[in-house]
Amino acid sequence: MSDNLRLRLLLSVLLVLGLVLLISERPKHPSTPTSPPKPRNQLALGNLSNVSGPIVIPINPAVEFDFKSKSEILRLRSEAVFLHPEFLYGKYIPSERVFGGIEDSRPWWGLKGYHFFWKGKNSISGASEESRFVMNPFLLVAAHLFGDSLYTLVYDRWEQSLSSNAIPAKNEIPSYSQAAKLTWWPKKRKIELLYDLTAFFHQMYGGNMESADFSDMRFDLVAYNARDMNLEYLYISLSTGANVGQKDHSANPVKIMHFLHRGGSCGYPGGCNNMSPNQPPVQDIRIFKLPASIEVFLWEKQPDSLEVPPDIVVEIKFI
Repeated sequence: MSDNLRLRLLLSVLLVLGLVLLISERPKHPSTPTSPPKPRNQLALGNLSNVSGPIVIPINPAVEFDFKSKSEILRLRSEAVFLHPEFLYGKYIPSERVFGGIEDSRPWWGLKGYHFFWKGKNSISGASEESRFVMNPFLLVAAHLFGDSLYTLVYDRWEQSLSSNAIPAKNEIPSYSQAAKLTWWPKKRKIELLYDLTAFFHQMYGGNMESADFSDMRFDLVAYNARDMNLEYLYISLSTGANVGQKDHSANPVKIMHFLHRGGSCGYPGGCNNMSPNQPPVQDIRIFKLPASIEVFLWEKQPDSLEVPPDIVVEIKFI
């Protein structure tokens, strides 16, 4: 065999061996590109904060959301958040878990509709109920007040206003009690939220406060603002509060489930954007008399016990 032929055979063998080695080195299951982790909204609390407080945050009024696009609602939400960048640690993006179910160009439960008309085509009347919370993102946990005597009073006053000049015009009659004051102490991990029920009832009864009825005044907690900031668990501390009670009080922290989506509860054709679901452990809290208060503990991760210090405490006061 000639030297030239031997050289060509050797090169052929080396080429085959190279191909075998190359194939053997390739992964059997090529990995697919992984998307970067989604950013998590985080509050600047404790050592992450440069703000001691107290910082009073103005309460934004309820606004009209009916038939706006989802992107417009989220833009308004983000603008409300960016009014106070000092409370954020990093970027903010509205949580898909909380706001992902909002549908474009849908109506929303209205405050006037909720109190004066109830379900049906007029349920969307007035400023949108959820705007109380969407437009106040640092209202991490809020109270939704209710009670038969309250609803009856508001409705009766509204009916009288339609035929009497002595009663304020229907659009001026308060159909709910919005939070009166919100104060933050970021370094101390503390929030204080105040509801002035005395002023609210005085507005409804005029000067005749002797007839005011607080006997069935109750409230539910609305906590999707906390969830949007990745505070996932809450505990209602009745023992550190005053003049409040809850029949089915949970002895342990509960996971916040609240989110926004299109539902059928309003009775409007095609449904309305609203909050879900009902969550009994954070509902039906009774106010026995004024002044009253509760503390709500919030955690990002599920605590092993109530001995674990909360990430932030929200004290809700009713005067």
